[in-house]
Amino acid sequence: MRGSKDYSYHNPNKKTDDEDDGCCNLSCLKFSLYIYNLVSLLCGMALLALSLWLIIAKEQVLFVYSVYYGIFPWVILAIGGLIVLMTVLGCCGISRENSCLLYTYAVFCGVLILIQLAGGLAAYTFKDEVHTQIIKTIKTSMLEDYGLENSSTSAMDTLQEQLHCCGAQSFEDWTESAWSQLPQRGSNKVPDSCCKTVSVNCGVRDHPSNIYYTGCGDALFVVASSHLILLGSLATIVAVIQIVGLILSLKLGAATKNLDQ
Repeated sequence: MRGSKDYSYHNPNKKTDDEDDGCCNLSCLKFSLYIYNLVSLLCGMALLALSLWLIIAKEQVLFVYSVYYGIFPWVILAIGGLIVLMTVLGCCGISRENSCLLYTYAVFCGVLILIQLAGGLAAYTFKDEVHTQIIKTIKTSMLEDYGLENSSTSAMDTLQEQLHCCGAQSFEDWTESAWSQLPQRGSNKVPDSCCKTVSVNCGVRDHPSNIYYTGCGDALFVVASSHLILLGSLATIVAVIQIVGLILSLKLGAATKNLDQ
């Protein structure tokens, strides 16, 4: 009707652009995604710290005797770095209310979720391969190189002293080694580094009161296994948390796209 005025803005039931249902309105979505980004940043930094700890500070000898084990900390390091970079991308998308950035962020979230779930699964499933490889590598090193190559000799002595072990699977492995034929072995049945109290020529007695009977392959695998379980568990937990970020970023991207239209 001509001259009629629109008083619909007085309608108390009419929702504003910033008021969608419940927690799905724009302000709530932005706040939720900011909180998620903070949690994600902390998770990324935790992954970075854990992987660097494993690479730099803990059990360097594991990287010598297992290629499989050596890969996982570097993969987790890369994932942690990507998560930190993603939080920057997410914050840019939120502050600018840019649907393109938010959808890009969601895609990265989805890819990282798949990578982390695959990495977590691999950390559990490759434990047996790591065990086999550790024993095989230790046995090859001690049978062929110990007493002949300084680096292999030093690495094996360090391994036996630190992990309180002897041989690859047992102290009897030394009877098959090239070292057992060397004149400098003297009367020793095992290297001195197998002894519970290391001293010169202490390896002449192979009694359990004097030397360790546990093989280094098993002892080293216990350490590697605990690390792999820790890495796999943390990667899986972070992946589950990122599913929340994926959902929030898709919702916020759709909300900002509707506002643009």
